Amino acid sequence: MFPRKAERREDRFQQLVQLVTVLRFKIENFRSFRASQELSFESKFLIVTGRNNSGKTNVLRAFASIFNRFDSREFSAFDEWLFDKANRKFLFSLFVDADAMSQQRVWRNAVVQGIFRHTPLLEVPFFVDGQQVAIDAPRLAQVLSSFIPHGFEEEIARSTFTSWYQSRQENLIHIASDFNVLHKFQIGTIYVPSFRHITLPDVALQSFVSASIPGNIISFHNIVGTLQNLDRPAPSSLSDKERLLKIEAFLSFCLEKDVKIEVAHDRSAVYIIQDNIVRNLNSLGTGIEQLLIIGTASIGFENSMILLEEPELHLHPRAQRRMLAYFDEHSRNRFVISTHSSAIIDAEKSDVVHIVNDGVESFISSVKVKQDRYGLIDDLGYRPSDIVQSNFI
Repeated sequence: MFPRKAERREDRFQQLVQLVTVLRFKIENFRSFRASQELSFESKFLIVTGRNNSGKTNVLRAFASIFNRFDSREFSAFDEWLFDKANRKFLFSLFVDADAMSQQRVWRNAVVQGIFRHTPLLEVPFFVDGQQVAIDAPRLAQVLSSFIPHGFEEEIARSTFTSWYQSRQENLIHIASDFNVLHKFQIGTIYVPSFRHITLPDVALQSFVSASIPGNIISFHNIVGTLQNLDRPAPSSLSDKERLLKIEAFLSFCLEKDVKIEVAHDRSAVYIIQDNIVRNLNSLGTGIEQLLIIGTASIGFENSMILLEEPELHLHPRAQRRMLAYFDEHSRNRFVISTHSSAIIDAEKSDVVHIVNDGVESFISSVKVKQDRYGLIDDLGYRPSDIVQSNFI
């Protein structure tokens, strides 16, 4: 269940952290998002909210498609109709810290590195077409034209390549093609769908999601075996025991009780120990099961992007807040969370976006000021009486 080659994944994550100090994304021509839509992701949490069928899950799917293209996955037949029939391309842009890129020598040419020193965010456009993901060189050339002075493009091309062109535009495209940074962002995602239930290994359901999605998807019938392996690791994997301790610490923090986890030797049951009382997980509230699944996904995987759908299900608002507080303090992952919960929307250190659908396509707006929040709360159907219980006064 846990990814292999942890060191390589950690390297990718560290490159991402070093490369990008502020993240903005732009997506276009993907599922319900037809026109170009931009969203900010400057914090550890990106909270995506809106009405049912507005396009929230499509945001999660877009992130999965962007950050997992190294898995050589074909788009499914279900996905194919969602792209523009004319060019079958899903377009997206990452806004990155150009100064950080110049220091890491993303471009081979020292002149380019010098140009982008002390430069603000740079939009880097890509396209996804079937299995292929690549720099959109013509679009990037347009961006570079505002940074590279006239005449320098030929000097850069001459000193970098064995061939160059007569026109400025062709040389800019040549330079853009040399920009090799996508692998720094492809750290991988773990998708946790809204329908969550731990099943025994021999009672596996075919799927917990209605359509395929790139990256890792939590397999709930593997959780029991995974927890047992963490509880009784092989001699070569003794460090895995610490992961179980972290999952127990997560449960203890959210539930505000000391929690221990044990798995039957034959994997027939998961036991939760609270206040020295041993109980079968099946005899406890559904909320504990939900926290166990979310904790195993979010803490068991490290240095990844967690795509978490409606984590509030079966959880008390206080547990929801403590869950995010724990992730903020102890997790090295980043989280994209779709939700209707006011407790999660109100989380500190998060970026919030509101998705609306006009019946034809979806639109994204950032929630930054009070007026935006009022509109969001109204769209979700909350009333003042939901907060102060004025109906009972």
